[in-house]
Amino acid sequence: MKLLLGPINKNIINIINIINIINIINIINITPKVLLVIGLIINMILTAKFYNITFIDPIIVLVVLLLGIIIEHLYGVCLKKLYSKLAAAVLLVYFYIKVVSTWGIKSLQEYFAIIKETNIKIFYSQEIPIYDIFPVALLLVIFIIVLVFTADRKLLGNWSIIAQFIYLTYVSYYSKGNRIFYIILIILSTLYFSMNTYRRTKLQADRERFKFSVEAKKVCKNYIIASLAVFLIALGLVKVTGTKSLSELQEILRNNILKNVYTNMAKLYDISSYGFGDGDKLGGPLVANNEIMLRVKSDKAYYLRGTVKDYYTGEKWNITNSNYYIADRPDEKLLSRKVQEKLLGDALQYGFVEPKQITVYNERIKSTSLFTPYNTVLVISDKKNIGTTRDNSFMLLEKNIDYKYYNASFYESTTGFDNFEEFYNRNLKLDYGLILDNPENSTQAEYMKSLYWKYLQLPYNITDRTKELAKKIVSGGDGISHSLSIEGKIYRIMDFLRKNYTYETNVPNVPKGEEFTDYFLFELKKGYCTSFATAAVILCRLEGIPARYVEGFSMANTMDTDGLYVVRGNNAHAWCEVLVSAEYNLWAVLECTPPNYRGDSSIVVQGNKEIKMLLEKNDDKINLSKLIESEKDIGNKISALSSSFLETILKVGLVILLLLGFLLILYFSYQVIRDRKEVGRILKHNKINLLYYYIKKRLTALGIANSPNLSDQEYISSIIDKRLKEYLEEIIGIYEIEYYGDSSEVNNYDKKKYLKQIEEYIRGNQNIFSYIVKKYDLDIRAYLKNNIKEN
Repeated sequence: MKLLLGPINKNIINIINIINIINIINIINITPKVLLVIGLIINMILTAKFYNITFIDPIIVLVVLLLGIIIEHLYGVCLKKLYSKLAAAVLLVYFYIKVVSTWGIKSLQEYFAIIKETNIKIFYSQEIPIYDIFPVALLLVIFIIVLVFTADRKLLGNWSIIAQFIYLTYVSYYSKGNRIFYIILIILSTLYFSMNTYRRTKLQADRERFKFSVEAKKVCKNYIIASLAVFLIALGLVKVTGTKSLSELQEILRNNILKNVYTNMAKLYDISSYGFGDGDKLGGPLVANNEIMLRVKSDKAYYLRGTVKDYYTGEKWNITNSNYYIADRPDEKLLSRKVQEKLLGDALQYGFVEPKQITVYNERIKSTSLFTPYNTVLVISDKKNIGTTRDNSFMLLEKNIDYKYYNASFYESTTGFDNFEEFYNRNLKLDYGLILDNPENSTQAEYMKSLYWKYLQLPYNITDRTKELAKKIVSGGDGISHSLSIEGKIYRIMDFLRKNYTYETNVPNVPKGEEFTDYFLFELKKGYCTSFATAAVILCRLEGIPARYVEGFSMANTMDTDGLYVVRGNNAHAWCEVLVSAEYNLWAVLECTPPNYRGDSSIVVQGNKEIKMLLEKNDDKINLSKLIESEKDIGNKISALSSSFLETILKVGLVILLLLGFLLILYFSYQVIRDRKEVGRILKHNKINLLYYYIKKRLTALGIANSPNLSDQEYISSIIDKRLKEYLEEIIGIYEIEYYGDSSEVNNYDKKKYLKQIEEYIRGNQNIFSYIVKKYDLDIRAYLKNNIKEN
């Protein structure tokens, strides 16, 4: 029975070993690809965050990833013939052109226009909707995926991991909030690097038929060296180039302070702080605050916008937009010549128009809001970091909000574009085409609607009589529509509120359960600015007109002894804004509050000594002609950046070469020390066998075969060079005596002489570069270590 069970058990064990080997091989081959996929997804996520790319569908990301993998597999594995690869390439190009044309791109000029426009958006840290750049992004992403998986298939995946690692280090340097991705990719990179190195070494070992060992200490040490090298390269890229794509990257570093947005939003200006309501809901008596809040150096009184609110609950207004970006550059929309023409009219024919400027000095304001006129181009404060939104409202992003002053540069419209009453009187037309006239399935129309939908929001408790009143106002009072223009509808709403409602500060609280607008319009019929502004916004929205609620200050015509306008708490004001251009995001004041709301005073106000000192120091005007660039200038700048791209690449290449050179010197210094240590061990060994193994391996650098199937005499016979054969015959003679005979029969011999002879021979048959690289090859160290252990 034992005779039968023995072979069976042995066969079972062999089968289990074979299964285990197959499993290990599958894990080693499949797992790196899975790690690559995860790494690519992480890099896509970070790229979207880094470049502020929005509206990304995860399904599309996975489909594009799968498409790239299929294309790589098609070219790398399935297609062998050149003509089949060319045919597949033609087919892929055809499908890509179809996708691009479906996206509305008909020429290369339009294609490159997308790239140019994207670079401008990157330059100004604006949102980039994915469908705006999809044709370009699709090609780039698939190319990267194919490149990464091709490198993996050819066992060169470590280079792609290093490239991804450099990119992630580069991004994480500027994006502290994304450091978790950095940690994840370090873990993934470690696993992939180790597995891929194992695959390569295993393949080489199988080819050369020598054993190798994998040591955790050695893997960790090499990975630490590689990680340090990659980090230094990434840091070099950051410090030398300072660029993101073809645009400046410094803005991303400063965007780290955007982590204060949510904290600082809670401290935004709220008109209720100045006695206008109780903060929890609109309405109630107005308790005037006559304290001086701001002093303004200005040529005249302006509306100073503080906060823009868009969401109405039926009781109060809230803010839904928290998408702030750093406001250290002029507003992008004001760079467009078409926008300038709308705001300034014929003034542009004389060239660049310098914006107006005001300086706002803080006396008692404790909010993060910065109060600016309409069409503000740039705000510069004694506090470094300022944020802005698409609403053109500004906020401090510092933790300490006790600012002293700020300068605001703005364009005052000479065409009436920023004041609806003047806009209407000049017979100007609203530009709503992009959100009203386009077909429902139009990508651009859907995008424009996504920008303005929140300005049409209405709460569930808007009453039917409020809806009926809106229709009655715009129909001329008879309830019958007369195809009134949008401009006419807005004007009638303004006129109706001014003529039919009374300005009054001493009003009761809104009864519990009542909707604020309904109570004001039908029951109270009197109120102050918050009532008129809220009613105007709601009536406009009921007619499909984008409108929003704004709180700030309406400057009074009161000045102090230093010539500064004085802004008191009772100058706090709320008003309505209506959209006048959907394409260029331009809005106008719709002032529906009766004119007696202004708190002008003829009392002489004394100047503030501290502010007077700041006024004397802050007398220099900002020269915005150097900061504001037209659309053409931006195009030229992007072109210049493109033309200097080669120069940037050369700089990057130089940094990489210097770093690699430095690391190479360190590496070879370390290897030389190791080699001398190992050679010292060989020379101290009491037999010649280790020296013989070492010499045989060193001779593989000259292409001399080192097959384990050859006997020592056969190995000698394979040597053609007589001088080398003499060296080896002497060494083998000693080796055979020591191995098969009595080692005491061997006379004293000089190991150093034999080693020197072989090294001189190898050096004489190689150039210096090949000699150094092959002498300090890691495989030799592994081979030698194994043989030392065996002996």
